[in-house]
Amino acid sequence: KRHPKGKMLHDPLAACVMMNPEICTFEEVEVYRSKGEWGSRRAANTRTKISVSVKPELFKHTFFLQNQ
Repeated sequence: KRHPKGKMLHDPLAACVMMNPEICTFEEVEVYRSKGEWGSRRAANTRTKISVSVKPELFKHTFFLQNQ
């Protein structure tokens, strides 16, 4: 009801990474909260990963290839 025309794609990078995980480099981390702020630090065996870098050309290739 709130979105009669459908929802907009709000994170094209995340959508492309789902199709091609090589777009980003990931590191395994632990998430923590200190002094009211969130952060992360490298850690092993957490099963939690964050992206630490992006390959812009691979992202563009994936995004535009899927929208032809």
